[in-house]
Order: sequence, then C-alpha cells, then structure tokens
Amino acid sequence: MPRPSPRSILLLVHGADRFGTGTQALLAVTALVDAGWRVRVALAGGRGALGRALQDAGGDVVALSSRPRPGLALAAPLSRLLRAERPRGVVSMGRAMSRAAAAALVVVPGPALVALLARSTLGLADRLAVSRAARVVAATPAVAAACRAAGVDPDRIDTVAPGSMLPGPRRRDRRELATRLGLDPGRCWTVAVAPLEPATHLTRLVWAIDQLGVVRRDLDHVLVGSGPLAPRLARRAHVQRITDRFAVVPWCGDADDLLAEAALVWQSGDVAYGGALVDGLAHGKPLVAVDGPAAREAIADGVNGRIVPARPESEFPRRAFQILEDAALESRYGMASRTRAATLFDPARAAAGYVAAVERAVG
Repeated sequence: MPRPSPRSILLLVHGADRFGTGTQALLAVTALVDAGWRVRVALAGGRGALGRALQDAGGDVVALSSRPRPGLALAAPLSRLLRAERPRGVVSMGRAMSRAAAAALVVVPGPALVALLARSTLGLADRLAVSRAARVVAATPAVAAACRAAGVDPDRIDTVAPGSMLPGPRRRDRRELATRLGLDPGRCWTVAVAPLEPATHLTRLVWAIDQLGVVRRDLDHVLVGSGPLAPRLARRAHVQRITDRFAVVPWCGDADDLLAEAALVWQSGDVAYGGALVDGLAHGKPLVAVDGPAAREAIADGVNGRIVPARPESEFPRRAFQILEDAALESRYGMASRTRAATLFDPARAAAGYVAAVERAVG
C-alpha cells in the first residue's frame, strides 16, 4: 500500500457551479495549492462548470459520481480513491459530502477529516460525521454552536466566514448569455441559485415571480439548480403561466457574467451560503431573502437588501419590487453589498482560514 504523501489533500465537493459552496471550494483549492499542497479534487454530482475552474486553480480533478445527489452511495468510490491516493487529509464541502467522507474513512482510516459546514441544521448522520472530524470549519457562529451542541469539542471548531470573490473577467456579453440561458436580453434579470429540494421552498419563488409579473412585464428570472423537485417545479410554473419569464437551468458555467448582468439576487429558503447571496455581495448586487441563517449573514436589513418573513408570502415579491422600481435604492444597496463583501467576507481571509484549519488537522 502506498504511503501517504506528506503534502497531499483530497477535497470532496459537489461538482456544480461556482456559486455558494463552489466558490468556497475554489478559494480553498487555490489557497492550498499556493501553500504547497497537492490537491486531489473528487467531484460528486452531475454536470457543471466547477471542475474546470478547480482544474485551472491547480487541483487534480476526478469525477466520482454523475448522479445529481449521490448521497452515501458516494462512500464506495471514495473509499477506493482513498486507498489509491492515501492523502494526509480529506476536506469535505457541506453536510452531504461530510457524511460520505466520514463513512469512507471508517473503511479506510488514516486521513484526517476537515468538514466545512455552512448550515446549522444537523441530522443524526450529520452529527455522527462531524463527531469524527479532526476539525470542523463553521461558516457562521450559528453553525459552530450547532456543532458544539452535537458534541464536537470547541477546540476542534474553526469559525471562518466565507469569501465573496471579486468578479473575474467577462467571458460573454449580455446577448450571448441570454441566448445560452433562454433569457430576453431586453428585460431586467433576477437570479436565484438553489438545489431543487424541499428545504429551499421554491414554491415561494414561483409565487413571487407570478406576483411580480402583475406589475412588471419586463422581468426575466433565472434559477440555477437541479434536484428531485424539477418536474414539480416545472408543473407549478406552467400552472401559474410564468414559463415565458422563468428559466430553470441545472448548471451555469458563466457565474460571473450572470451575476454581473443581474439586477437582483434573491433566495426563498434554506441554502448553504444563501445560494448566490454571498457571491452577489462582491458583485455589488442588492439582495432579498426569506429570513434564515444565511440571509442574516449576507444581508444587513435595510442596508444592502431586505430580509423578509416567510409569512405573509406577499412580503417576498413586495420587497423585491421596491428595489427593482427604485434605481437610487438599488444603487445604494449595491454599494453597501460591496462594502460588506470587503469587510466581512474577504476572500483572502477565508482562504487563509481554510488552509490553517487543514494544517491544524493534519498536524
């Protein structure tokens, strides 16, 4: 059996796009490579553009599964990869990847597990996974508190705020992007990024789009994500007659271009890093989100966007409409988002935190 490489790390991430968790994976890989680590990236999930970005950042990328939500079935191919690679540590991005990594490390013990978590809701399998981690990197104090409540020693928890990356160079202009995504280049665009799962409450988003269409016919809305609710979401959009202004795309390789062209980034439910909320900060976008942990981290209510209650549902589209109707407010919120990104979500500070956690874990 090969010996572990003294500077080898395996990073496990869902291979979708450079939004949310994907952005943090890119920051982590770039920083680890710059720190002299050999980074093997194991991608889980279906088609996406993240793998190419991680490869460009210096990661050695391999696809473990093409299933959109591989779950614990990922543990078997991951175990085989661990036997072949023998890394010093495994960095898991998110709850599902942490569960798979913990299961694989029962079969192939040795590497230290570093679990990056952005959501404070931990089920039994999540608690078992984090209990086996050498270190847990919590995106917020609420996540750190949830890990302590799950029995993780506070000395093994690092709280590292995620980084909001500055926009990269444009790859496509607005018209090219509209053609690729099925949008109207002459309309105003909103963006949401979320897995199509119950926790994201996407029926709220569909209803909000329907309501906005009553007062503004010049809006297009794009949702980036995939998951088991895709057929139901399509039926709901058809019933509410919004298919002419609502594009659902399973992946988008032009994250910077899409965020640059969006007038608003919003979120209807519980998503790690708020989907694209944290990413929208550095792009100077106003944000609107239903109240939740990620929303409260990304948004200072009334400063760079609005946090709205889940009830009444009319608040979600109403607050979005107020921003879209007021150019001065949109600009003020956008400038405040940039300031918030620079002060609270500095990507260099996040990257340094990820490297420090890994190096503490492997000793």
